[in-house]
Amino acid sequence: MKNSRISWKVVTAALLALVLAAGLFGSAALPLQAAVPKLDTIRVGLFIEHESYRTPEQVVTLSSDKGFKLGVRTPAGVVNLAAEGGATLKASLDSYGVRVLETANWSEAKAAYDKLQSLPSDRAYIISRSKKGAAVYQVYYGSYAAKETANTAKAKAVKATGSAQAVLSGPLHWSAGTYATAAEAEKQAAAVSLAGADADVVLTPDASGQAGYSVWVGGEADEAGLAAVKAALPGVALQPADTASAYLIKRVDATTAAAGVPHYFSGAGSQKTWLDGNGAGIKVAEKSNQVYRGSMEISRYNGKFALVNELPFEEYLYSVVSSEMDGSFPLEALKAQAVAARTFAIKKGMKYGIAHLSDSTTDQAYRGMLREAEIVRQAVDATKGEVLVDKSGIIGDPLYSSNSGGQTADASEIWGNAVPYLKSVASPDEGAAKGKPVWYRVALLSGETGYVSGTYLKKTGEKSAAGLEIAASTQGGVNVRILPSTDSASSPAVAQLKDKERVTLLEQVTESNSYSWFRVYDRAQMEKLLAGAGVKLNGPLQSLEVSKRGPSGRATELKANGEVVKVKYPNDLRNVLGGLPSTLFDIEEPGRYTIVGADGKPAAQTAGSVQVIGGTQAKPQKAGADLFVMGADNQVRSVASGTASFVIRGTGNGHGLGMSQWGARGLAEQGKTYTEILQTYYTGVWTTKE
Repeated sequence: MKNSRISWKVVTAALLALVLAAGLFGSAALPLQAAVPKLDTIRVGLFIEHESYRTPEQVVTLSSDKGFKLGVRTPAGVVNLAAEGGATLKASLDSYGVRVLETANWSEAKAAYDKLQSLPSDRAYIISRSKKGAAVYQVYYGSYAAKETANTAKAKAVKATGSAQAVLSGPLHWSAGTYATAAEAEKQAAAVSLAGADADVVLTPDASGQAGYSVWVGGEADEAGLAAVKAALPGVALQPADTASAYLIKRVDATTAAAGVPHYFSGAGSQKTWLDGNGAGIKVAEKSNQVYRGSMEISRYNGKFALVNELPFEEYLYSVVSSEMDGSFPLEALKAQAVAARTFAIKKGMKYGIAHLSDSTTDQAYRGMLREAEIVRQAVDATKGEVLVDKSGIIGDPLYSSNSGGQTADASEIWGNAVPYLKSVASPDEGAAKGKPVWYRVALLSGETGYVSGTYLKKTGEKSAAGLEIAASTQGGVNVRILPSTDSASSPAVAQLKDKERVTLLEQVTESNSYSWFRVYDRAQMEKLLAGAGVKLNGPLQSLEVSKRGPSGRATELKANGEVVKVKYPNDLRNVLGGLPSTLFDIEEPGRYTIVGADGKPAAQTAGSVQVIGGTQAKPQKAGADLFVMGADNQVRSVASGTASFVIRGTGNGHGLGMSQWGARGLAEQGKTYTEILQTYYTGVWTTKE
């Protein structure tokens, strides 16, 4: 059934009432508009710690062409605390860590920093201070919720740098007073620093909701550290700092240059620190310098640093659709992608507690403003608010993948259970392989087989006794590879052709690509993959076969040595076999093939069981090592018993459920509208507005 938002607009209220009263729609009545949630802004987790998704980070470097406003978010709104005219600042949490080194020499500090950066996961940074009237540089490592974790990190830092100065740092401070202006606070901080203490200007909301200024001294990990700081400043009145309320500590970060940039440390309790780029995009260096619309929020979530990007929902889709689908695709395909992506985001809700979605393909790829294309903005604007619904309301998972290999998956093939709107349908995905080079599977005179790029072969016009074409190499040193691919890591050369060396052409294929792909594993590699997936083999691997397939032809069951390989979901077979692009594949086993007898029944055979008889022979003889068979499609392959590799041939890239992006392109090129594309891939759906 195809229903559109426009057709509903022309139905008068009276007519609609009559139709409903007459029960013409029955149980399949279209859901009311109110049943579809509305989303004005979206929160995207750029760095977040969650049980189902982790992207750890401890310090971020943010840039905006128009500077920043910084504040804290409260139930009543954002309290602005600071304005930075400079283009770049750093931000992190006021947490436990390690102060590895303090030195008057920036180059020495940078050398220690470089050593710490070689350690996995945790971040190092350099803080510049004035102490006793001279500049010093402090090298810090890590940011942790617990002192015990910092203590473990300390041992790693000492080992990496050899520093004898390493001590724990932390979120415990003294207050040296509160001041009416930033200038007064800076003057007091400078005075305390002359005594040799670490003193910082701290921004806090005052009773009227405006910015207040304090001076805090020290950054200690325990009460003993605080006591030592107080003892070193007998002439300064110190009170415990109020770290339970919101605050921002402002320091100077000299990690990349001695002059430094502002580095703000946020309170690490329930505080939410807000950063706004004054209308300009915000670049995040730790996200490959991607630039994002909207604002940023920093907090501690599940004990770790979190950075969330909040922006208008429809503007988020500009980036998602541009990240998920190439801007060169037809407008109608891009519209279909926009509706699917919008539906996906709305249906997921606040998936990660403090964020609706992540920026990864775990949810939807979101790569910021730099990926946006003008035609994509047109597609999003043209479908503004439109989502996919069926008779139950907004659909649960409007999934999509790069290409489905010519046939989309049925939900039962991926998850093991049926979903009404995720049925297997034909999909015009061939465009994903368009323009890829031609390769040939060849047999050398030595009996060896492999793949050669068609660029380096010229057909001679001759044929073998079996009717197969003969070709000759166009130059010397031409690689014969195990797969039709120039990637030497996955497809190393097994031989090289001499100039004009003749080969027999067994098969013509397209270079391995996202639509039609090849993988090869020797017996030892395949045994290792199976063992890694928890498969126990009784002896060496002798056979590996697809034992069951679903409606689209995808593998849903695999047997190794006759035993079923157990997985939670059928789609997990991709991971068992080394991360295959899809489950739409066949396995060529070494020395095995299937023949159809005169009675029409298939029978599995091994090369060692085959006997052949030549034209001059009176009796059949056992086949040798160089045995080739030709199928009904006139394709030839080696089934020699000496072959020790499992060749996996497949099509498609992704789970294959729902919309195929390349298929959407193909349908758009056939003249289909975005609603027709969506209704091709999602059974029994239509579009409606939020």
